[in-house]
Amino acid sequence: MLKLGFAGLGSMGLSMALCLRRAGFEVMGWNRTREKEAPLTAAGGVSAPSLAAMGEECDGVVLCLPHDGVVREVLLGPDGILSGKNRRVRYVVDCSTIDVTAARALGTELAALGLRYFDSPVSGGPQGARDGSLTIMVGGDEETLNEVLMPVYRAMGKNILYFGPNGSAQQIKLINQILTWVNHAVLCEAGVLAKKAGLDEKKLYDCILTSYGYSRVFEVCYPAHIMPENYDNPTGMAMMVKDLELAQRFAASCGARLPMTDAAMVMYRRAIELGQGGRDQSIIMEQLK
Repeated sequence: MLKLGFAGLGSMGLSMALCLRRAGFEVMGWNRTREKEAPLTAAGGVSAPSLAAMGEECDGVVLCLPHDGVVREVLLGPDGILSGKNRRVRYVVDCSTIDVTAARALGTELAALGLRYFDSPVSGGPQGARDGSLTIMVGGDEETLNEVLMPVYRAMGKNILYFGPNGSAQQIKLINQILTWVNHAVLCEAGVLAKKAGLDEKKLYDCILTSYGYSRVFEVCYPAHIMPENYDNPTGMAMMVKDLELAQRFAASCGARLPMTDAAMVMYRRAIELGQGGRDQSIIMEQLK
């Protein structure tokens, strides 16, 4: 069984690392805020003395980091995973959502160093990370995925979907983000209308669950955030806005237009400008009232 490093133990990464431990993997964890490693060590994992040590002691590393600049720093920086003299690591499973071009470039650079890189963004949220039911999109070498790394992916996700060479998975993830967060903006719009009309939102919710207006986003977010106007969310919206900006960049590179995404982003960016980046996305309702 591979010995794994895990860099990025945030709201998603920590749960994913714990799933790997439950599956029996040795896991060496690292987080910029080192105290966040404590739940992993309590579950039998170990804290990495350094990123370089992780690269020297682990067969593969899993990353769950905020953007491609941090991914590059953690991997290729002067004190990064690949900076050690006695490098052991051979596989990089990057579960971060990053720029498509950056994923392709990392694949090429790491291949030149003798490593296999897999862009592997995930969907399923914190609950999916906790119970190991994530959907994981994969770009990279299919043979290595199937013959070496599938047990790693299966420990973290229920649906492992291979899409092609590096960058392919990021393309799919960004389309998923468009569908998710533009839908969310429309749900906020509908929620404000329901409130202004004085409707019974519980009855509205029950109706939409079996109607064509249904979506998974509606099922989860409407009762948790939109109906009660609950804007608390430990993950906040800043990362979501980053993902939609990547989607806009991806679309521009393909010569595609995203008018609905652009319209939603006006409200999301305005919320960021108002200092609401740490709140739930539903806070854009305040702009719609």
